[in-house]
Amino acid sequence: MNKKILDMVQGTAQDFYNAGVMHDTTLREQGQKKPNGPSLKLLNLVAKKGLKILA
Repeated sequence: MNKKILDMVQGTAQDFYNAGVMHDTTLREQGQKKPNGPSLKLLNLVAKKGLKILA
């Protein structure tokens, strides 16, 4: 994932937490999960060929 996009998503998650909309547990899990199996294959395919392959 593009570093800039990831930074924006993490910043938004932090803002949600600060506003009381997101729980601490959710915030800690942010970025810790790693895709595997079919989801990893799909993400790699989209990264290589773009979103147009899903249409």
